[in-house]
Amino acid sequence: MERIRMMIEIAICEDLKDDRDAIRSLVENEMQRRGVTCRIVTFADGEALLKTFSPQRYSLIFLDLILPGMTGMEAARKIRGLDPDCGIIFTTVTPDYALEGYRVRAVDYLLKPLDPQCLSDALDRFPPINNTEDELLIPISSAQSSQEVPVSIIDYAEISGNYLLIHIGGRVIQTYLSLRALESQLPQSTFVRVSRSHLVNMNSILAIDGDTVLLSNNHTLYISRRRKKQVQASFNQFLLEKAKEE
Repeated sequence: MERIRMMIEIAICEDLKDDRDAIRSLVENEMQRRGVTCRIVTFADGEALLKTFSPQRYSLIFLDLILPGMTGMEAARKIRGLDPDCGIIFTTVTPDYALEGYRVRAVDYLLKPLDPQCLSDALDRFPPINNTEDELLIPISSAQSSQEVPVSIIDYAEISGNYLLIHIGGRVIQTYLSLRALESQLPQSTFVRVSRSHLVNMNSILAIDGDTVLLSNNHTLYISRRRKKQVQASFNQFLLEKAKEE
């Protein structure tokens, strides 16, 4: 394993595809310039964004104010009610809502088309982008390719026949790596085996309810009877350590 700068997840919510692609390209270039590794996901409306949202999932959200259905400001209020630390940068064609934007503690309010220098200045005002720490990468080979995957973006892994399926956001990597081999490369303080076939990133756990684990990607996994006490104890310790960090 090797270390890179911490992986962060960024969401872009913009209904116009051309604007969405342009913002994504600018953000990718700026993050690369800063040496920050990121995963970017895009949405065409606020409802779609909120369906995937959970506290501390996204470090930063670029949010258009004028969206179909729910407005960007309405989405921002809901996001801020769930996560006080998530960075929000509004993107729009009009400055009319700037004052209201700062009421939800937006990082900045950028006019489209985005200017690269204005974007850079906005990110300078958002400490989590500039205070990233080293994070582990693990090598994973599949039939299609070999890649190095940041530990933090793995939601869970499961055995399926002769394969191991590694779930990362909305995609799945299929590999011949054994679950035991993967587990040996991951920090025990963050990952827990909930059954013979499933290994879970505790950052992705929303709740443990009886014999099931509810994940932030809306997947539900069953906890084996003999592992139930250990899973609950590990998750309690994980939450305690996170509380200490805060």
